[in-house]
Amino acid sequence: MKYVWITIVSAVVATLIIVSIMLISNKSQRESELNNAVNSASKEALESVFLEYSKFDNKEEGDKVLMERFEQKLKERIINGNENDRDDNLNIEIEYMNIDSKEGILSAKVKEQYTHVGGGIGTITSDVTVLIDEELSKKQYNLSFIVNGRLYRNYMLNEGDEVIIPPLDCAYWKDENGEKLKNDDVVTKDRVYEAVFV
Repeated sequence: MKYVWITIVSAVVATLIIVSIMLISNKSQRESELNNAVNSASKEALESVFLEYSKFDNKEEGDKVLMERFEQKLKERIINGNENDRDDNLNIEIEYMNIDSKEGILSAKVKEQYTHVGGGIGTITSDVTVLIDEELSKKQYNLSFIVNGRLYRNYMLNEGDEVIIPPLDCAYWKDENGEKLKNDDVVTKDRVYEAVFV
């Protein structure tokens, strides 16, 4: 009888450890995706508004357009599952710290609420401050991840950034030349990666 209890307790402890690891991994991946989405959306929105600032009647109109573009580009990058697997708890809140379309400044705090793997509600945040001077000189590249012929994830990253590997239970990702994606690869150009299942 003693061994039965030891086995049961061991199984419960092992299950709790596995669930904890899954939750931590899920949160880490979501934080990475949110940071990527916030950074690329803010840079694209700020650059586009800054370059066409002369079209606006005043600074307030430029600031309003900048906020709208940032929010639109952020929504394009945050994927809410597919048609069969939506996260009903996904909610994005944006708090603007500083915005100046004339001077080329965008500073914001983005909070994402989502459903954990275990069913609970999680919250992550990402802060971004972008100045147009430093961002115009950086090249950005598009990384697309394909699963079964369909787009699974799409990231816009700066040249030299570390590649973000999407969460998917596949053997590995390969590029258009058949080369395997490694954890420490950096962005050097536009790439399309395809999931390989064994």
